[in-house]
This record gives sequence, C-alpha cells and structure tokens, in this order.
Amino acid sequence: MPTVVQDPISGNVTAFVTDGIQVSAVSLGSVSGLVLWTQTGEFGCQSIPTVVGNSIVLVGPGQYYAFDQVTGAANHFWSGGVSGGGGSTVAYDATRQQFYVLEDYDPDTTLSAYHYADNFHIKLLWQRTGDGVGYGGSVAIGPRQRLFRWEQHDLGARSCHRDNASVHSGFVCKWSDAGTHEQCSLDNRPDSSVRL
Repeated sequence: MPTVVQDPISGNVTAFVTDGIQVSAVSLGSVSGLVLWTQTGEFGCQSIPTVVGNSIVLVGPGQYYAFDQVTGAANHFWSGGVSGGGGSTVAYDATRQQFYVLEDYDPDTTLSAYHYADNFHIKLLWQRTGDGVGYGGSVAIGPRQRLFRWEQHDLGARSCHRDNASVHSGFVCKWSDAGTHEQCSLDNRPDSSVRL
C-alpha cells in the first residue's frame, strides 16, 4: 500500500511505494507519474512507508531505515543480527517528534521509541521487551499519546457467538512515554469488531 503525500506549498503529490526490497518516490501527475528516486533495503513485505518529519521510515526485522522524502538519501539507523520476512509500520507523534517501532530488534521483538530531529539525526530513547510486547504487528498512538498494540490469541469456538464462530481475545497494552508504566486489559470480541 502506498503512502501519498501532498506538498502544502506547491500542491505536488508524491506516492511512496515499497515491495519489501525497494522503495520509490513517484511524483503523481493528472494522467501519469514520474519516479523521482528508488532505494533498496530489507523492509519486509508488511511495512508501509510512514511520513516522519521530512523522511519516510520503513522497518523490517532487525533493519530500520529513514529516507529523505525529496532526495531519497538513506539512513540505515539500525542493523541488528536478524533480517528477512515480516515488516512493521511505525507510528509517528509529530508533536513530540517521536516515532515508535514494534519489530524484531536483535533478535527479540522489541518496542522502541526514537526521537526524530531530521533524516540523519535519529536517537533511541527507550525500549521494552518481554511480557505485553508480543510478536509481530504494529503500534498505534491513542489519546494522551499512549501506545496501543493488539495481540491476537485463538480461543476456539464459543456458543455465545452466531454459528459457533471462532472467537479471539485481544490483550491491549498501553505504555507511557517513559516505558515504565503499563496498563493491560483483556478484550473478548469477534475479529470483525476489533478496532484500535
């Protein structure tokens, strides 16, 4: 899925598209497009380009990248001991200039918070591993800048749902910015009603 950005001054529209190995910036016209730049990396097939300041951020297992939106200049700001598969989409808080990654780090699944100054100045703020972090997926930013993550567990058939449909349970965890306070709750509902 591409990420589409419109320049507020010029009105130009650019789409950032990835296939898990390459990312391209495509200037979109009324009837055609022009590839502005293309870069390569190990983003994983599930990562969606996220606008972070003047950059696009893409992450795959153990491999985290920032690309300047205009030039495509690459910053491979984390390279761990793992790569391949998966991928995750980061969540960006523009007010705090922070973004959050839930992905394999080296090698454990880790929730990481980064401060973004510009494409080449990205600083790790804190990390969490272990209980509540889970495996795979992405995080979302909710009210009061809390982070939310959905973890799905198959509980099997239950008679309280139509046609004995499979029911899943979500363990929703919220972390504060410092990563020290955690609230978790168990949510039981059919998959079709799951929303962050």
